[in-house]
Amino acid sequence: MRLGSIVLLLVLGFAGAPHAEAQRRARASAELPIDAQLFTGGSAHEFRLSISARSEVELTADLRLLHLEVRTAGARRGLACDSPARPRRIDPATVRTLHAGEVWSETFDVRTLCWGRALVALEAGGEVSGSFGTARGRAGVAIARMGETTFRAAPFAALAVPAASTPTPPAGDVRVTLAPADAASGARVSLRVTIRAVRPVRAWVRPDRVRFRVRSPDGTTHTCAMSRSDGAPIPDLFARVSARSGPVLSLDARAYCTARVFAAAGIYEVTPLLDLDVDGRGWHFDTPRGTFEGAPVPVRIRSAIPAGAR
Repeated sequence: MRLGSIVLLLVLGFAGAPHAEAQRRARASAELPIDAQLFTGGSAHEFRLSISARSEVELTADLRLLHLEVRTAGARRGLACDSPARPRRIDPATVRTLHAGEVWSETFDVRTLCWGRALVALEAGGEVSGSFGTARGRAGVAIARMGETTFRAAPFAALAVPAASTPTPPAGDVRVTLAPADAASGARVSLRVTIRAVRPVRAWVRPDRVRFRVRSPDGTTHTCAMSRSDGAPIPDLFARVSARSGPVLSLDARAYCTARVFAAAGIYEVTPLLDLDVDGRGWHFDTPRGTFEGAPVPVRIRSAIPAGAR
């Protein structure tokens, strides 16, 4: 065979490969007994997964099996999002039978899956693709069963996601910020609070002057605080606070909140508050006074605390 013919065959082979892959995916999708669709919800982090049955099928209705890939404009590769509590085997309690035409739909907070760089990319706006079930090349539990046939992934169409608005921290002389936290369970949550000021000041910053407003995944709100010390203030313990430096407190949530506050798995919106109520003018300090509130940040709890341990 001539060299030119070999080159032509290779070119045709490579050109046909993407088309063949697209045909293979189309055939696989047509064989699935379910259709998966992803939608944005009413807020920046709210999404909805909808699964409709083409024929009678046993569905593993577990959102922890959802796999997402976030791709921003111009990015060469997407960032994967998977639940940190992704099950390794089917939970019988999640299996339900769908008849032809029936739909299982559930709303969820996308931060239960996307965190870190993937969450930053998602909030910047871009495209979300993926599947209900395993990522490509990975083993996983069956998402659906029809007779003796099992299915492990149902891809859905890519979804354009707009950029999320950045919360504006409340105005004030003192700025209180809380770092997002990701904890295995609510039994051990560390809350990292940073204090800064628009101008150099001295402030009575103590752990017992910090409070937290916690909005749970079910929408209930709790205020967490610790008992306060009534001892006389000492001049040397007034912290120096400026725009570039100030106290950073790593606080154990158990000292502020009861065990039931972070008992459930999910995303909590936590707002830090700092009460500065000690006047330092007696020592000629410029001391701001009042309650200063930061912007709410997410705290992700991966698994629930068992009822007997709360």
